[in-house]
This record gives sequence, structure tokens and C-alpha cells, in this order.
Amino acid sequence: MTSICKINIIYLINLKLVIKILLKLKIQRQNGNPIYKQIIEQIISMINKEILKIGDKLPPERELANELNVSRGTITKAYQELEKLKLIEVIQGRGSFITYKDHMENMNRKEKAISIINEAMNQLEELEFTNYEIKIFLDIMILEREKNIKNISIATIDCNPEALDIFKVQLSYIKNVVITRFLLNDLKRSMEPEQLLKEYDIIITTLNHYKEVANLIPNFSTKIIKAAVSPSQKTIINIAKISKNSKIGVVCFSKRFYGIIKKTLKDLNIGMEQVFHIYEIQNKEFSLEKFIKNKDIIIMPSDLKIKEEYKSLIEQYEKKGGIIINFEYQIERGTLIYIEESIREMMNNKRL
Repeated sequence: MTSICKINIIYLINLKLVIKILLKLKIQRQNGNPIYKQIIEQIISMINKEILKIGDKLPPERELANELNVSRGTITKAYQELEKLKLIEVIQGRGSFITYKDHMENMNRKEKAISIINEAMNQLEELEFTNYEIKIFLDIMILEREKNIKNISIATIDCNPEALDIFKVQLSYIKNVVITRFLLNDLKRSMEPEQLLKEYDIIITTLNHYKEVANLIPNFSTKIIKAAVSPSQKTIINIAKISKNSKIGVVCFSKRFYGIIKKTLKDLNIGMEQVFHIYEIQNKEFSLEKFIKNKDIIIMPSDLKIKEEYKSLIEQYEKKGGIIINFEYQIERGTLIYIEESIREMMNNKRL
């Protein structure tokens, strides 16, 4: 199929979706309910009825404003509120996309939880306990329950240490998990990779390495979660701002991670003649001071653990006008939500 045909098909799919949304949106100007709220309510209704699904693209603000004969500011406000509710995700340069369809179900769960807590508090107040005493009871009960929760063990697998460090930071906010990092090459060299990983509840690897990991541990392939990973939007924006005449230095531990950075630079039309790199910074011959001396921009992994003595060098470099870009290579939000749900389900099962 030619690229023109593909573009036409995508255009027709998007056009069909836009028409479907416009046909469903009915604005009542005299009912006293602000128009932006009417739009929010109707889009939520379409999500609940699965007229709109995860990944569907909403019409551009200007186009929707013209079709509904309202100001663009009204559409902007509606989209902003939907984004706050985490029902849509606005991606600069690409548009607004439906991201989470279960929001209303979660709201109902929250309302039920609040109702149960209110009822319990009313009963405790009838027994003449103060709010402070009730809080102490709740804190003690939560601590006791948390003690009884067994930790979820997670193994993360990738081809480079930089990505593994970043993944650990991303997952560190989740309670009751223990994360162990494995380099893919270490698993390949192991005589019994399944023995290494058999005790883990969840095994996370990237889409690129899923088949390889699954072949290494066929008996535990159901434990594997495929993680979509990509540079963060902030990283893309910072790299896109690099001028053609800038000299760029890339500092990292592994050739693999340099390859990821290099591909991103190429995708954003940064000429490779501008780029100088160095890896294995534990190397005794490595001198960060010499390396950054004539560079305008330094790109490094966001969680690069550099020696303490280098920190002052970097601070001086920035004071003199040098730019540091932290290359954030992250697990994408959709995968993180799925990982959280898997952990929550496992914890509930361990309580039973």
C-alpha cells in the first residue's frame, strides 16, 4: 500500500470519527448550563457508551468551534477540563486523544467509599470519639493491614543500565514493590534464566525485547508485561530546540543507550556531524572536564549517577551558558496504568 493510500485511509477514519462526534453533540443555548459543561457532559456520555474509545482523536479545537458555532475558548476550556479529569490526553502537534474510559466507574467507587467512611464516622461520633481519636484508629488499622501485605516482586529487563535505572525511578512511587534489574545479556549468559526469574511476580521488559525474553523463560512468559517506552515529550521539545550550529556532547554508560539517543537525534533532523559522544564513564581515562569544554549542549540520561566531583563541573558549565538536556526515556503512561492495575490485583489476591 502506498503512503498516499495510507494517509487517505487515516484521513477518512478521522473524518468519520469527527462526523460521529458532531452528530452526537447537541448544544442547548437557553438552558442555563454553560456550553463548555454541555460539551464535557456529552463527551463523557459518549465515552461511557463506548461511542468514543481509547485512542480516538477528538476534532481540533478550531474545527469543533466552527461546527458548533461557539468560540474557540469554549472548546479549549472543555478540553482542558477533560484533560484534568484524565479522560483525554493533549499531545502537542498531534491533537487530543481519549485515554481512560473507566473514569466514571472510578468516580462511583469513590462516592461509595466516601459514603461508607461517613457512615462509620457518624457511628463513632455517637460513641463520643473525637475526630482526632478516629484518625488515630484509622492510621493504626491501615498500618496493621500494610504489615500483612506481602511485597510484589518485580524484575525489569533491558539491554542497557541507563533505561533500567530510569524504569526503577518511575516505578518507585508504587508501594509494596521490590524491583530488581537484569541486563538482557546477563540473562542470555545464564545457564538457567528461568531459575533466576521464577520467584518474581511480574517481569517487565520492552516491546523490542519481549520475544527474546519470552524465549529465554517460556514457562514464565505469562508473567511478562510488554512496556512501551519512548523519550518524554519534554525531552523531544528540548532536543527539537537545538540549533544547527550547536556542538552536542552525549555522556552515557553504554553504547546501547547512546544508540537510543542517536536515533532520537536523527529522527529530529539533528546532523550527526554536530554530535560527539563518550560512554563507559567509569573508564579511568575519561575526563568530563575536557569533554564538555568545547560543547554547547550536553545530553545525558536523566538518572545518570555521576561522581560527586563532576557535579560542580556541571554547575560551572551551566553558569557559563552550557545547556544540559536530561534524556528521559520512559515507560509510557498506558503501560504504567496497566502495571499499577496488575500490582493492585495481585495485592488483593494476596490478602485473600
